[in-house]
Amino acid sequence: MIDAGKAGLDADALVHLHEAEMPESYADSVKLLGEMRDKIRDGFAAGNVEQADGPLHEVGHLLEHIETLVNQSSLSDDQKKQAAVAIESLFDTFGKVDARVHDKQGKAGKEYSEVTESVDASIKVLADLVDATKK
Repeated sequence: MIDAGKAGLDADALVHLHEAEMPESYADSVKLLGEMRDKIRDGFAAGNVEQADGPLHEVGHLLEHIETLVNQSSLSDDQKKQAAVAIESLFDTFGKVDARVHDKQGKAGKEYSEVTESVDASIKVLADLVDATKK
């Protein structure tokens, strides 16, 4: 695996990369998640669905990777549960946004603007655990 911070990779660079190329550390993975969230958010805000759609499709792979890192970490059971709830929420929320993007009638799922607070809150939970994963 590569270290995204050391390699200078960002959310654009990791779109379409494989699991073996994900960041090694939990901290770098959560940082990348924030960058991908920003790309998705900014793409929708600018009305550029193409900019948002690539990271939106890839965010699930990153969430799976983060889930693996959490399960392998020395976090307490309570902290692992907090992370699992946040990850599940992100899977669900990004899935709803993706459903809206691909619904030809635009009635399924949710607009990104409807889920911003939920996404930000879940990412904050994961970010708040970064220091605990370094112990």
